[in-house]
Amino acid sequence: MDWTRYPDRSAEELAALIQTKIAQQPPAAPAEEPLVLNLIEALKQSVAQASQAQGEARTSAAPQSRKPRPRRRTV
Repeated sequence: MDWTRYPDRSAEELAALIQTKIAQQPPAAPAEEPLVLNLIEALKQSVAQASQAQGEARTSAAPQSRKPRPRRRTV
């Protein structure tokens, strides 16, 4: 995983907020929040896709007939 794609900017944002407070200016408008996935919905979709794929695999596979095992003789 490339962690450089996810920089931690919290220290920079805190320093900027402190500077605006010191200068007695109103805080800047917050940046647009990144899209947060609804984990439960994502899980439900994943399970639905997996079960659908499994159902398709079952219907596409030809059923195999099993030959019965011979009975063991007991002494």
